[in-house]
This record gives sequence, C-alpha cells and structure tokens, in this order.
Amino acid sequence: MATKIFLLTFIIIVVILVIVMGSLEYFVKEEAYIPDFGYEVSVVDIEDNFKVELVTEASFASDIDFLPDGTILYSELMSGNVMSYKNGQKQVYANVPNALTPTEPEGESGILSLVTDPRFEENGWVYVYYTSEGTSKIGRFKDVNGKGEDFKIIFDGVPQGKIHNGGELVFGLDDKLYLSTGDATQIKGPNANRKKVQDISSFTGKILRMNRDGSIPDDNPFESSYTYVLGFRNMFGFDFHENGKIYGADNGVACCDEFNIIEKGRNYGWPEEIGYLEEEKYDNPVFIWSPKGRVAPTRTEIYTGDKYPEEYKGDVYMTTWRTREVIRFELDDDGDIERIEVMSFYHIPDTPPKPSITGKHINEVHGSKHPYGGLVEIEQGPDGYFYISDSRRIFRIVYKG
Repeated sequence: MATKIFLLTFIIIVVILVIVMGSLEYFVKEEAYIPDFGYEVSVVDIEDNFKVELVTEASFASDIDFLPDGTILYSELMSGNVMSYKNGQKQVYANVPNALTPTEPEGESGILSLVTDPRFEENGWVYVYYTSEGTSKIGRFKDVNGKGEDFKIIFDGVPQGKIHNGGELVFGLDDKLYLSTGDATQIKGPNANRKKVQDISSFTGKILRMNRDGSIPDDNPFESSYTYVLGFRNMFGFDFHENGKIYGADNGVACCDEFNIIEKGRNYGWPEEIGYLEEEKYDNPVFIWSPKGRVAPTRTEIYTGDKYPEEYKGDVYMTTWRTREVIRFELDDDGDIERIEVMSFYHIPDTPPKPSITGKHINEVHGSKHPYGGLVEIEQGPDGYFYISDSRRIFRIVYKG
C-alpha cells in the first residue's frame, strides 16, 4: 500500500513540475551573463527636440503603412479591420476574413502586421499577417478604388499560441517578403512549439523569407526551407539598412530583451541559450537590457528621410511597450552601434513622466499600466516624418528645428 501511495505521489509531483516548468520557463536564469557593452547611453524627453502631433484616434494600431497617395493604412489588432485615413477621414479599408481576435486579456492574437507592396502602383497589393483558427497566415488584398478586395491567403501554417505569435511583414531590399514569427507559447503547460524553434522546417521563432506569391526563393540559406534566420523568442520588429545589415529586437524572458544585427542563415539561440554566450554555436546580440530593466521592444525602423537633421539619418529607431520609449541606436560608418539615445514618450499624452529603465536595474514603468498602453509601431511616412502608435492613437513626430 505504501508503495502505491509513493508512486501516486511521485506521478503527481512529476505532472505538477511539467506544468510549472512549461508555464514559468523554469530554465531561464536571471543571472545570465550580460557584458558591459560600453555604449554611451543618454536619456532625453522626446519633446526636447520634437513636436508630437496627434493624427487620429485608433484602436490598437498594430502596424502602419502608406499608399502612394499618402493614405495611411493601419491594422486594428482586435477588430479584424484594416483602416484607411486621409484628410481627416477614416474608413474601413478591408476586413480580414476569420481573423482570430484576442479572447483572453493576456492573449496576443488578431492582425499583427501589414505591408504595402513596393510595386503597389503596378499590382495594388496589400499584405496582412494575422492569427486565425489553428494557425497564423499571410493574406493579400488587391486595392480596388481605395478598398481592399479579392482577399487571398498566400502563406499558411505558422503555429499559433496564446502569446508570442510575432510578428512583422517587411519587404527587403532584394524585393522579397520577410516575416518574423514567435515561439507560439501556450501560457500554461508544456510548449511543444517552442521546442521546434531550432528546427529549420518549423515556422516558429524565425525570420522567414518568401516570394510575393508565398513560394520559397531558390537562394534561401537552407534548401527547400522558408527559414532565413532562426533562434528568436518573439520578434515584433526588424528592418533592412542600405548598408546591407538587418537590425531587429527580440523579447526576452526574466532576462533578456535583445537588440541584434541579423545575418543570413545564422542562429540566435532561443530556446537553448539566452544572454551573451562565449561559445560560437549561436550569434550574440549587440545589446541586452538587464534582467530588471526589460523594455519589451516592439517595432524597428531605419530613418532614411530628410525632415530631421542629417545626424538622425541612417540610425535605427525602436519603440518599446513596457517603457513607452523611442530608442535610437546611433551607428558608425561600419553599421555598428556607437551610442544609444533614449527618448521618453511616457508622459504623452498628459501623463506624468517616468524615468527610463534602459540598461538600469529598476522597474518603475510598464506600458500595460499606462492609460494609452505602450508604444506599438514606428513607421516613416512618405512625408519624411515618423508615425508612432500606442493602443489608442497615432502620432506624427515633427522636428522643432
């Protein structure tokens, strides 16, 4: 009898451990090694140099892009709608069929990204990445008289989780379509999707590369695979620089939010390793936020316009959810980080400012506690200005001069 009780107790303990380990990411240590990167970090108020203009109220604009005539397109995360805005007029541009909207407060589902085709004037195509029943997909609309019609799914099969679905659609300088994906976490219980991040045949935890029809390009780094790079936990944003490098940020766990210079065919370690690694098996980030100073990076954009001073051009700008900051990574002539400037956005609109936590062991702010949420998107418009969204508004950032 005692043996049976012992075995039953042992089984119960094992089951509990499996659940706890899966949900708490037990293997992630806060004491992961973080080197002193040596960058100079300065913190300023964004209104020191810029004027923040309200463009429009918006219901959680998860992504922003523009049509050639200057019309703003933005995806509403939770409604299933792509909206258009021009000259003060807002309307539904298209509805994404069967888009799965968040069903739980902690869920990360809905329309996650959109992008207009660089050849829009030839083909009229607008792409969306969204969660749907069972999987996440890329769909494509054709613009007909200012409305998105003729919806077609061009890519399917990305595993879907309650959280960590990624992602962003970006056209590269090579005219190929790229998609970042997360590890599709289920919040509770074991996470089989996460275990597949290191499998190049899986779509989780990757940047995927495809032709505009959803097929695999012949020159991808892994034969017959969409995988371009792998080893990410939940990358919301990345962008292509004219210097040939890709810059992007990955959301860490207890440690570490990362900023990466991304190279074709490389492996950035998740979920096998985190932090800065001395072994050469995985690629290291070029900046890590400290365990108690997480920022929750969202989108990344490289400035190429002419409406800001010349020294702003060519640098990388990243928005954060947790701290409501625009973080500027100033690059040297080789495309490496030279210094970091943190522009606080926390007090906009009309909220008392909070100190930055970039690179510091404090945790005094959190976007989810802000009445307007964290910062979600940063996108350069055709007018040369940055457009930034939070969970309720879209702003335009104008240099004061």
